[in-house]
Amino acid sequence: MKPERTNKRCSSSTRAARGAVGCILEITWNPTRCAVRLVLINPSNPLVSIVKVRESRWNRYRVWKPLNLMVLAGLTSPEWEIRIVDENLGAPDYPAMPRPDLVGITAFTSQANRAYEVASYFRRQGVPVVMGGIHATMWLDEVMERVDSVVTGEAEGV
Repeated sequence: MKPERTNKRCSSSTRAARGAVGCILEITWNPTRCAVRLVLINPSNPLVSIVKVRESRWNRYRVWKPLNLMVLAGLTSPEWEIRIVDENLGAPDYPAMPRPDLVGITAFTSQANRAYEVASYFRRQGVPVVMGGIHATMWLDEVMERVDSVVTGEAEGV
């Protein structure tokens, strides 16, 4: 049987029903029989914010979409349940989410402090955390102290 793929945008009612998870996209394969629950996170970035357009008109032009996380979700085994969370769209309520089996975080250097906070939260829950992105690639030793595993360079081949 071919895996079923559903794409959903998080409407305000969906976010409210799920505890304001603050995601832009949820991709789920085989939701009734998932082997592993994976959460991919784009941490909030203090330099850009789509929800703070009024504070700086530049926010309208410099929002980076987490396309890399969508590519990784598409390359992940069809048996996995995958959730992509973009904190730049709103504050997620991680305790309200189902406990993941694995967390992946991407980060620019401007997002590193928030990425470390998120990693710390999930590691305290006993969830392994993998971090990638330009910050992890350039500051490998620093990142290795705060997460369980690091992906350097392009993650598509991992």
